Amino acid sequence: MSERACYIQRSDLGDRLESVRLVGGLLDESWTPPEGDAFEHASGAADWIADVLSDRSGGLGLLCVDTCGGVCAWLRPPGDDPGVTETLIRRSDGRVLLGADAAPEGDEDDFFQPTSEKSLLPDVSTPGGAGVQVLADPAAKRQASFRERLSRKGKGEAQPADPSRRVAAIALRDAQVRLILDQLDRRGIEVGSVISLWHALAEAWDPAGPLGVRKKAEEDNGAVVAESSVMTAIVLIDPAGRLVWVWSEKGDTVAAGSVRLGGSGPQAMPEASDTSRLVADWLSWSVQLGRGPGRVLVIVHEEEPASESALSPAAFGSALGQRWTGTSVDVAVFKDPIGETVRRLADRRSEITSPANDPRRSLVELANRPGKAHRRLYLWAGAAMGALAVALGLYAQKLNSASGDHRRIASEHRRQSMEVYREHLAEPASGALAVMRLREQVEQARRRVTAPSGLPPTMPVMAEFDALAFLLGMYGPEGLEVRNIQITQIGGSMTVLVNDLPMFDEFRQAMRGMGGSTMNWSFATPTQQGEKVSLSITGRWPEAGSQ
Repeated sequence: MSERACYIQRSDLGDRLESVRLVGGLLDESWTPPEGDAFEHASGAADWIADVLSDRSGGLGLLCVDTCGGVCAWLRPPGDDPGVTETLIRRSDGRVLLGADAAPEGDEDDFFQPTSEKSLLPDVSTPGGAGVQVLADPAAKRQASFRERLSRKGKGEAQPADPSRRVAAIALRDAQVRLILDQLDRRGIEVGSVISLWHALAEAWDPAGPLGVRKKAEEDNGAVVAESSVMTAIVLIDPAGRLVWVWSEKGDTVAAGSVRLGGSGPQAMPEASDTSRLVADWLSWSVQLGRGPGRVLVIVHEEEPASESALSPAAFGSALGQRWTGTSVDVAVFKDPIGETVRRLADRRSEITSPANDPRRSLVELANRPGKAHRRLYLWAGAAMGALAVALGLYAQKLNSASGDHRRIASEHRRQSMEVYREHLAEPASGALAVMRLREQVEQARRRVTAPSGLPPTMPVMAEFDALAFLLGMYGPEGLEVRNIQITQIGGSMTVLVNDLPMFDEFRQAMRGMGGSTMNWSFATPTQQGEKVSLSITGRWPEAGSQ
């Protein structure tokens, strides 16, 4: 399914909006802003995009930014964490991107002083003026953070930075783009992904990238024989007079740059000197990174050269192959190279997975720029925190009230304690001294109390059970039924059923003359219970002096 893609073209080092273009499916429309400031241009562009998309289904899946006002350079990182490297770039005001060492010697303040070279770079030190990102795997930041935590806990050793290691970093003026994103967000238009033209070239034209592998699978009837991992250089001739290039590895941006063409005119073609400058740039990059492209793809417009010194597409590809030996150079001619690139991404964007946090695939700061959804989340989070604060306040008030009650109870206990104290002690005292004196009185009272001579005797409960069991066993065959029997150290009780009153008299005489019994058993008046006579018998132990 085709998505809508927007291409933003700027001038004046990226601070002025030149045109906005919507591409996708059968859609291909452009808008040029009238005279005005950056805020008016951003608002007008958002209104135009909203008006075009209002008649069509789907949102804005991709926003591509040109490379005007951007620079890609190498530097020696201070460590493995890309975040630290990005902070160094901003702290140095971008000077490390011009070749200054990442580990300055001497006075740091002198090293970080602005110079005349600043005009060549985006204003990376001003918040919101330019985006900075290191072209590294985002997993490297997590791994570096994990190693740092281990070293802090003493479970690992901090590895020193490799002095020969170089990384690529992109700095791009994006204040105008931020304004457009904010205006689109106000109009309820969500942007799926934000990339630069460098990222777009890598994803759209790398044969080993997402689109290249899938296209080859379609051409081979779904059978992918092999997936190449050779680095590819993609070169695009921008009709605005720039030569934009990128090194790509499986669709990931490794290095990038742009060269201002020597020719004049809106459809300028590169000259021989431009080719030499491009190859010199590549040589310096290959020396720093330790590798280079093995395949070159040139994307060029089909206009004829405007001057005799300008090279035709075929001549430019041949000159590039001669100077960058050992590689295959392919030339693709289109009427609209940039439009073809953006359209290629828009038509098959759903097949590409471009993580918003991967600087090799997107402009991370712009792709993760907070919008209406984030503000709504913050609003609800603030409301939840406010509700929690109110609940905690009410709970604290309840605790305060309860503590007041406890204080009153404690005061009452102290008053009662002092009354008890005054009853037993005439000398006034308070606190620990009063407690100590009361303890002395308790000890004296304990000494005055006579201890008991001994424990009460233990009654022969088991012997009584044995005597009863013998007697009850004799009358059981004659019809006696035992309902309950209980004998404790305090006394005993028993309920039995007999056949008739004569059997009651006989059983009573047997109980009174029972051998081995110590308990005195007394019989209540018998009651008739059906065909049986119920007897309630109560036992008491004899007094200690009568045993």
